[in-house]
Amino acid sequence: MRWVVTAVTAPRAATGKERSGAVSDFAIGIDLGTTNTAAAAVVEGVATTLPDSTGRRLQPSVVSFRSRANVVVGQRALERRLSDPTNTVHSVKRLIGRPFTAHEVQRQAARLPFRLTPGDADSILVETRAGSHALPEISALVLRRARAVAEQTLGARVRRAVVTVPASFNDVQREATKLAGALADLEVLRILNEPTAAALAYGQAARDAERVAVFDLGGGTFDVTLLDLRGDVFEVLGTGGDASLGGDDIDTRVAERIADEIWAAHRYDARADACSDPTAPTDVSHLLSLESRSFAPSSSSRARFGTSKTE
Repeated sequence: MRWVVTAVTAPRAATGKERSGAVSDFAIGIDLGTTNTAAAAVVEGVATTLPDSTGRRLQPSVVSFRSRANVVVGQRALERRLSDPTNTVHSVKRLIGRPFTAHEVQRQAARLPFRLTPGDADSILVETRAGSHALPEISALVLRRARAVAEQTLGARVRRAVVTVPASFNDVQREATKLAGALADLEVLRILNEPTAAALAYGQAARDAERVAVFDLGGGTFDVTLLDLRGDVFEVLGTGGDASLGGDDIDTRVAERIADEIWAAHRYDARADACSDPTAPTDVSHLLSLESRSFAPSSSSRARFGTSKTE
């Protein structure tokens, strides 16, 4: 495929000078997700997610600290979630911009295998072998990975981006996301609600005025937004959702069900086994999540749930 990049101010292709490494004046879009992150650009007039060198368009939102000087991000970090869980950080989007004492933070802290501690002004710090890290610093590493994928694919340096967030994010969470962009050496042109971004993409092909509902089930949140689409005008009529319902929660419930079935069938407590080793993941969903990503598109897996009850 020939990559033709549309500029922010006017459509044009990336020049040879830009491909040689000069800073471009176009922007990319970044979906900074709880589970995965993707970068996109307008390619030949169509917004397209950008693949990395292996063809993967989704980069896991995972950061693993081998040491202070050795940090891996993305797929390589995801592969370390089981082997080094206390130094492999994930799902921070659910926590960014929240106070440490918030109920949701404490609920997640009890489940996550890495340690959270309070920072200044009731902020959240992640403790790893490489030291203490504020959540925007973790997100910045993920954004850097997304930017690197875009630069490699487009053949030009990228310094500007639009970043999407859940519609339920408050001002503090949005500012924390913007700070993560700055730490990643990105000028964040706009923080855009994820359902609005979906409506914009849908609106590219819409011909008539429509009222649409956008459902966004992500790794950490479930949002619904009602919009009116009229030509180039997108009016948000209302938005709502649950900031504690997402793919992570579904993974956890499925893992809990599996653990219950194992106990009922074999009287073996998988939860106690996972917690007996301080270096092991604190809940079975980590294994479930990792295994689900290891399947090839053509492969399949079958789980059989019995009808027996725990006494």
